[in-house]
Order: sequence, then structure tokens, then C-alpha cells
Amino acid sequence: MSCRALFAKRGSGCNGNSKALRGFRYKSSYLHDDRPLRILFCGSDEFSITSLQALHKHAKSDNSNVASIEVATKTDKRTGRGLKTIKPPPIKAVAQELGLLVHQFDSFRGWHMPTSSSSGQHYINMVIAVSFGLLVPPRILAACEFGGLNVHPSMLPDLKGSTPIEHAIINGYTTTGVTVQTLHPSRFDEGNIVLQTPFPGIHIPDPEHITSLELRNFLAPVGAKLLVQSLREGLYLRQQPTTSTACASELHHAPKLSPEARHVNFRGMASTHILRLHRALGRLWIRPSNIGGHQADTRLILESDLRLANTKDLKHIPSATLNKVETGVPFTITDSHSSSGDVASILLVKCADDNFLCIPTIRMSGSQSANSATVAAKANLLQAAEPVHGDLEMRKFRHLPD
Repeated sequence: MSCRALFAKRGSGCNGNSKALRGFRYKSSYLHDDRPLRILFCGSDEFSITSLQALHKHAKSDNSNVASIEVATKTDKRTGRGLKTIKPPPIKAVAQELGLLVHQFDSFRGWHMPTSSSSGQHYINMVIAVSFGLLVPPRILAACEFGGLNVHPSMLPDLKGSTPIEHAIINGYTTTGVTVQTLHPSRFDEGNIVLQTPFPGIHIPDPEHITSLELRNFLAPVGAKLLVQSLREGLYLRQQPTTSTACASELHHAPKLSPEARHVNFRGMASTHILRLHRALGRLWIRPSNIGGHQADTRLILESDLRLANTKDLKHIPSATLNKVETGVPFTITDSHSSSGDVASILLVKCADDNFLCIPTIRMSGSQSANSATVAAKANLLQAAEPVHGDLEMRKFRHLPD
């Protein structure tokens, strides 16, 4: 029986500790400090925006211990064709709407904590980092009397890393949660757990279909609520380290995902894994090996309508034909009266688990999306037609996609 199963059955971890795999909730009665918090909130995206909005609302409430909030985020970036469009981080506009001072930089090197104009002393006494992407250095944390906190969308120590939401989907999780931890001065996700979703976590809505964006939106208010609770109850005042007796074999890491993570291998991957990648990352791609010359780096990008093939997709294809289809080679079934340059069908492909995926639309990198079989035909990726049944013909990719 696995460690997680034992925990669920006995209410204990691998070493019999009933607190395994869960956070520790510290009540404000343990320590109390009435000194107001002057917070530097470091964030960037929509997940961090939800925490900032909740923190701002808490600061405005009666008996709040938050005296001030300033926001740190990345600098505006040039994007688009010719880099003519300037795109600020999403949190910038929200912070400005809330009337908060915004600091922008891409590295803490050379950046110094703001000081009071009257005293010349640092007035920030806590850093809160949510989906920020930069490690807050020791000199900044040391200058803050109350250190720093981080909101991480996983049940730490599980899914340490920068992409816990994506990895939760890729690994087929049905539950997950959020952790508020202290900021470690030299490593990500190695702080002390301050507050955490109770074990075994929150059930993920529709886990077989949820996307990373939907899961992020689901977890964002959970994280915001735990953050405010951590401040309101003074849980950040506890400095003793917290540990977990979770089995290492039951934990996953969530490292940064490179563009190569979107590269699909139909021959070596199960359809379930491909669809999880699709929901987690989107814009999966293949590279047809018979595209040469200056197009050698051209990719075929699978659009958002990628799905498991259903009975309707396969009903005209004899079972004997489907059984003989080569794994990993996309193909299309067309009427014999259709020309190879005017295909009205769609691409299908048999995966490593013998299930078929349907690929309705694709696009060549740098081009517009279109019917998948039409794109493949126009790019000369399909072989000559082979008779299948009646007027139906099959056209397969010339080679396995790389």
C-alpha cells in the first residue's frame, strides 16, 4: 500500500506522524505583535493579483494589522512584430487602480529598499512574493523585521518549483491545495510552512478536463484567503522550522517547463498523457521529418480543439484498417473524389496506448490555423492515397513526425 493510501487509512504518515503531508496551523495566541505591517508585495500575473486585491481589502478593514502596501513587479516588455508594443505586467494596472506605489525591475541587483524621506530609514518590514519569479535576496529579507511570505499553489513539499499547477494536471492529480510558506533566503520553496490547505487537499473540479488556466483561477482565491488569514492571525510570527514526514517517492517536483515540453511524440506517448500536456500547456507541436531545407525548423502546432477521437470520427473506417494503422503516423480519410490539395477531412493519429486522437485544426509556425488535413496536404506532407473501403481513401504522413 502506498504512503498516501496508508495516510488516508490511518491518519498518519510513513513514520506514524499524524502531521505528515499537511501544514501546521499556528494560532495567533502563540505569539502576538501589534506592530503594523508595511508590506512590499512582489507579483506579476493574475494569480498574484487575486492575493494583492485580498490583501488590499484586508488593509482597509477594521482592526487590520496592515499599515501600507507597495508593489514590486517586472519591467514593461516590448512584444509583437517589430517589438513595437509595450506590455506591462498584468499586476501593474491593478496596483495603480488601487492607488499603490509600484516599483519595477528585472533583478534585485542594484535595487534598494525604499526609505522614509524624513528619517532615511527603511520602512518596509515584510515581503510577500506571489508568482513573482525572482528569488528575494538575503539582504532584502534581513532588512525586513518580519521576513517574507510566499503563496504557493500546491501541497508543499509536493510540487516544489515554478509550475505546480501545470504539473498537477500533467501528473493526473485529482486533489491539490495551496501553501503559505516563509521565504527562504537562498532557495525557492524551502521555507517553513505557515498555513496550508488541510490534507488531502481540495478536489480539483472535473480533473479530466480542467486546464491550467482554469485550475489557476480556482486556486487563486484559496491562496488569497490563506494569505490574509496568516496575517490576521499572526501566523508569520512563528519562526520554528516545520517538517514533513512525507515519503519522497510519493512527491513530484514542478520545475520550469521549456518549449520542448510541448513537443509531442505520438509513437511514444499515451493519448491520456498528450491530452494532459494539452490541457496543462496548450500549443503542443510536432515537426514533420520530411520538411527540409530552410523549413527544417518548421513546426506543426496543434490547436485547442485536439481531442480523443470518438465513434463518429472512426465510424466509416473498417476495424481491420484501424488495427493496421501504424502507431504515431497521422493520417486522414477522404473521399476518393477529393484532390490532395482540397481535403475536407481531418487528421487522426494512433498513440502508444492504441487510442486515436483527433486533430481538427493545425497551423504551420508563422501561418494561420486551418483544417489539419488541408494544411498537411498543401505542405506536401501526405503520401499518395490508398484505398480503404468503397470510395474512401487513406492518406498518411510520409514519415513519422519528429
